[in-house]
Amino acid sequence: MNYFFIFLALFTLRNTIEMTRSRKIVKENDYLIPNISNITLLVFVVAYFYANCIVIYRLSIHNPDPMLFFIGVAFIVLAYGGRLYALHSMGERSLSQNIAPPEGSQLVTTGAFAIVRNPLYLFYAIEIFALLWIVQDWSLLLLGIANLVSTFVRMPLEERNCAEKFGQEYIEYKNRTKRLIPYVY
Repeated sequence: MNYFFIFLALFTLRNTIEMTRSRKIVKENDYLIPNISNITLLVFVVAYFYANCIVIYRLSIHNPDPMLFFIGVAFIVLAYGGRLYALHSMGERSLSQNIAPPEGSQLVTTGAFAIVRNPLYLFYAIEIFALLWIVQDWSLLLLGIANLVSTFVRMPLEERNCAEKFGQEYIEYKNRTKRLIPYVY
């Protein structure tokens, strides 16, 4: 069995859904101003893109251990399902590529956001490390670390902006909900 084609189909389906959804949500001016928000987003997107490219390349030249492959794919599917759940919890009015909450947005504290404050980052990290699990390539570890660094730079900025916009309601939410890992951090 060639795992390359299974992964390619999963990757294509996932990105088609993502692109279709993002065209409806992302405003054109979100990318015009070069700032820390856009720089961290760029690092995040580039790291994720290259991680997938490395996996596709590695799977095209050899098949990994079937158990590693299917465990990794299970985590990718779990993470993608979690991301869809978080996006659904958030709603289109609250989603933005910028670190500042968009106009008209409301603080979301239900669904995936009742478990952690940053479920989208959590699920992206799970996907990156599931890819590492599948192909066992050290360059993916470096991309995963770059992804985590950009996430840890971006989260405090987003949280500061949420505190400014939503005030005491956000402070209370922040005090009762972990940042990234349920019950831990």
